[in-house]
Amino acid sequence: MKKIILLIVLSFVFACSSNDDSPNCADVSDEGIAAVEALLTTGIAFAGDQSNSNCLAYKTALENYIAYSQSILDCLEGTDLSELQTEIAELQLELTNLSCS
Repeated sequence: MKKIILLIVLSFVFACSSNDDSPNCADVSDEGIAAVEALLTTGIAFAGDQSNSNCLAYKTALENYIAYSQSILDCLEGTDLSELQTEIAELQLELTNLSCS
């Protein structure tokens, strides 16, 4: 649950980035909010019921959020960039440790 709260906070950080010169940075907040909402919804469902279907939905949401996060790395700098890189690494580890098929 702690990671989910961090995801919400980081989605607002993306919207406030000052390095918006890249074309990928135009509407990062809209895409980020959708990715966070999907991750929250599936994460909560999986925490409540660890069925294979919930696991697969959570896994897909994790993959999508990681892909989105990697796509906006150029939009961030300094502490925001390093925090997102750390979060991506942690989520990739969580994804690796999921055991659903």
